[in-house]
Amino acid sequence: MAGRTGWAGLLGLALILGTAPASPAAAQMSEEELQRCIWRCLADSPGAASSQYEACTRRECSGDAPAAQPTARSGWGNTGGTSGGQMASVTVGLSTLSYVCERGKPALLAISGLPGPSNGITVQVDNQSFQPPFASRDGVHYTAARAGSALLNALLSGNSVQIRNPGGNSVSSFSLKGSGKAIGTAMSRCGL
Repeated sequence: MAGRTGWAGLLGLALILGTAPASPAAAQMSEEELQRCIWRCLADSPGAASSQYEACTRRECSGDAPAAQPTARSGWGNTGGTSGGQMASVTVGLSTLSYVCERGKPALLAISGLPGPSNGITVQVDNQSFQPPFASRDGVHYTAARAGSALLNALLSGNSVQIRNPGGNSVSSFSLKGSGKAIGTAMSRCGL
């Protein structure tokens, strides 16, 4: 369960995933209760890419949230406290690539600003191509980002990444300069 210092990172996750209270009872959720709901759904499912997770967040803790405004940031940065939820992200135009984690919980990689389906999304890091299973929520695509995975290692040490889906949509290339430090900081604070 997240502590008080971790709510900012998880609230960031909630914004990335586009979650917000849906029912009148859920509308009364505090930010801390909302983060618990999201992580409870993740813990009670096979993972963030599963239909069980998506159904749980939709049923228990989601709804129509106002779209988060894109941040103009030229490089990778971190948000979150020294413990609890963490986010390392980079924004190019209207697209944001984020690594999100919390101590004791699975980490996620999320992309916003990529229109189209999540099935068959390709992540191209330099000359390496990856097709991890993505799930989609309110136009944001996300997948598991396991420590030590080939995809995460590529993101930590590569030069650039481009993400596209089978519909032919792609986002501008994201520079990976500084990604190793930003993602490494988030991982360290999450105990990964």
